Amino acid sequence: MFFLLTFAAISLSVCVISLILLHVLPTGLSPVNSFVSSYALNRYGMLYGIQAFCSGLAAGFLAFAMVKSGLLFASSGLVALVSYAISRLLIPFFPTDVKGQSTIKGKVHLVLAIVSFSGIAVATAHVHFIHATPAEMLFLNTFSVITIISTLALVLTIRLNQFKAIRGLIERGIYFGALGWIGSALVCFFSGVA
Repeated sequence: MFFLLTFAAISLSVCVISLILLHVLPTGLSPVNSFVSSYALNRYGMLYGIQAFCSGLAAGFLAFAMVKSGLLFASSGLVALVSYAISRLLIPFFPTDVKGQSTIKGKVHLVLAIVSFSGIAVATAHVHFIHATPAEMLFLNTFSVITIISTLALVLTIRLNQFKAIRGLIERGIYFGALGWIGSALVCFFSGVA
């Protein structure tokens, strides 16, 4: 199990580094109002693909470690985490549409994004580490709340066609919560309490 957790931690680290690079390189995009998938459409698109794929690897390795641990976890949480992992692994191969276009790949991207964001929100709410320390639980719960609130806010933003000026910032809340939650879950396993 140590190797699964190590691969998950390495994948998560590569994901976070790629995301940071996307936000400091001269992409011409605004993190406040541009969706993260918009980065796939510029010259740094490979970094978008790397971060998405690596977040899928991290979640997949974490889910596999959870199963191998022999501990009991809600099957709904595990299924949601696996759906997040699979959608993140696939999404780099289906880039978002350029504004004003509608392609099959773009539609698949949208479906994968919905599965990804809803999957991680459900996973953070349904996977509980009953042997985690109070500090670990604080981090897991905080990142879970951030993920869930950000996911709901993004759905409302898109559905009501409001707050376009900050939709990118809201989406980054999902990323922050999801990746923070995965990292916190890995800490639980590495500390040997989960």
